[in-house]
Amino acid sequence: MVASPYPATGAHILRQYKKRWLIECLFADSKTRGLNLEDTRLTLASRLSLLIAITAIAIALICRAAAQLMGHKYPARKKHGYCSKSWFRTGFDEVRRWMRSGPETPLVARNLVVPRRLRVGVV
Repeated sequence: MVASPYPATGAHILRQYKKRWLIECLFADSKTRGLNLEDTRLTLASRLSLLIAITAIAIALICRAAAQLMGHKYPARKKHGYCSKSWFRTGFDEVRRWMRSGPETPLVARNLVVPRRLRVGVV
């Protein structure tokens, strides 16, 4: 059950809650499930903002790796209904495997970099 103080339809409230839940999962992934962002002792705002920017890039690469590995499939589910590995963990493990495999194939050659999109109306 989801409650909201705002007058809106149930579908609208559930869409907003889904967005909020995705943000909560993103914070959990960046803090405790792999990147350990909260283990830093940084106090300077400029260094902390740089670390958060690097973390955002790492999460984007992890999601891209999971998308390449999984395609349009969902992760396998166990008998109780939960995923055996989360989307983030799948991508995180794949990026770690790539980084440990050796320098002979750079990450750019593995299509981790998002291709540039052409702008509409620009020649």
